[in-house]
Amino acid sequence: MNGNERVRAVIAGEKPDRMPVYAWVRANLEEPIGARFGSVEAFEDRYEFDLAHLFGGPDRYAPGTIDALREAKAGTIEPADLLDLPMSDPYDTAGYASLKEDVRFHKDERGRFVYVQTPGVFEAHNGYFGIENHLMYLLLYPEALAAVYKRQAAWTARFAEVCLDLGIDMIHVSDDWGSQRGLLFSP
Repeated sequence: MNGNERVRAVIAGEKPDRMPVYAWVRANLEEPIGARFGSVEAFEDRYEFDLAHLFGGPDRYAPGTIDALREAKAGTIEPADLLDLPMSDPYDTAGYASLKEDVRFHKDERGRFVYVQTPGVFEAHNGYFGIENHLMYLLLYPEALAAVYKRQAAWTARFAEVCLDLGIDMIHVSDDWGSQRGLLFSP
């Protein structure tokens, strides 16, 4: 039983030959793992990881667009501002090169179950608005924000379709309000 089969068995409620192994280590531990094992990939091979959590795909907006908007708006982007920007085409396959390579490496060569993280409607916009503003916008601009969320959800659904066509096994919609760099609200 390879990793892909093992994870699928667990999802189906069946008993695998062993518990699937996975740890999200790249984001915070790439440097020390690389120093000891040569690379995160070597670490994953050494401990026979069964899953690969992938990131990538096209940007939602053309490169530089958000920075230019933020500068034009003196640093504060509001929901209506995003509605004026065209979103990228999630069917444009040029933006998926890294995901194709990751599927080849992890699934085709290593037999792992691969899943991709997609932006949920809240998390996708925290970076544009800032968490505090985003929460405030829920009260100030409910209609505009609903339109932003609807547009993002449609984009994400199309993104997920392409990912599944690339051979990705599962779509993970990430949507949280947390922060790793500071408090959720400023004091």
